[in-house]
Amino acid sequence: MNQNNINNDLFANSIKPQSSKYTAPTNFIGKKPKKKEILVTKARKRSHQTSEKVEPTTKLPRLNDVDNISKTNNKNINLKVCPYCKEVLRYNNNDDENDDDNSYSLPLKLKEALDQIESDDLQYAQQRKDNASHFYLPKRRAVSNMDQFRFCQLHTLELKVKPEGIKNGYPIDLDFMGLDTRIEEKKLDLIKVIDGHIDSPYRETALATYKKMGSHKARSTMGLIGRFDKTMPGYYGSKGASIILKILNDMFLRTGYITKEKVHPQKPMEYIQQVLIPETGWRLIEEDMMKQGKKLGSNDDSSRMMAMKIMKKSADFGMKMYPLDDEDIANSTCDNDKDNDDDNSSHDDDSEQESVTYSDEENTDS
Repeated sequence: MNQNNINNDLFANSIKPQSSKYTAPTNFIGKKPKKKEILVTKARKRSHQTSEKVEPTTKLPRLNDVDNISKTNNKNINLKVCPYCKEVLRYNNNDDENDDDNSYSLPLKLKEALDQIESDDLQYAQQRKDNASHFYLPKRRAVSNMDQFRFCQLHTLELKVKPEGIKNGYPIDLDFMGLDTRIEEKKLDLIKVIDGHIDSPYRETALATYKKMGSHKARSTMGLIGRFDKTMPGYYGSKGASIILKILNDMFLRTGYITKEKVHPQKPMEYIQQVLIPETGWRLIEEDMMKQGKKLGSNDDSSRMMAMKIMKKSADFGMKMYPLDDEDIANSTCDNDKDNDDDNSSHDDDSEQESVTYSDEENTDS
């Protein structure tokens, strides 16, 4: 390159207009500010611009923290927590209108069970502390699932089911031992139901189900479940249904008063369970309400309809309040097996008689 060309390039660059703004080079690699830093910077600017102070949010106390609840509300509330399901055990002795008093206590039966659990836990903790090899023992005492379920069932019954039943006027101290005498007094009405002199809506429901579904589907598990709640004797529960079933079996089935011809297409045991038990149940409920001084209706029909309505509404309460005990399950199973054997034997006898008749006809024709 000669000297003249170099001089020309220098001259051209000297007369090129210069920009007043600075332009950053395109190949500049710098650390861009993060989005979080930008937000923090903007927040700081806003905090300087305003003079208001943001008050910190109040931390709510936990439900099982009794001390914090007492300090927060400044009220004498003695709360306990279920050691298994962690539900707050609270029983209100007052009515809803006097709920501002906030004086809470536990039922005696529930309190004794809870004290026993706490005593067992303390005893186990002391044994674990005294044992030299306590590091190999679990920190918490082992409790079976059945024991946990029974305690949770107990506090649900005492704190929720019973108060709701008392509110609705359901008796919580039924005398199951006297049911045989009470049902004996209603035997004439039940005989009229069996003979068809008194219409039974439960019999009509069973016949409609058999006509719609057929006998096999109606007797299936799903068919029985669909009608189960309609045949329960209300707040007498499963325990009351089991006792009523045994009394009715002795009264009608084992005496031979109920026959297959009378209750067809139902079997005798099905008829007792699906017709006679609810018919007995609403009559017992009507009698209970009358003893409490409650008038269910202006006439017999309205009183009967109201008793049936109470029986249907209180079925869930009865299932929780009076479930079947292990002894009741064993007794009912033995009784049902014996009655089913009687039904099957009678069915076999009828089949043998039919076969003999059929063979006699063939011999006559020959």
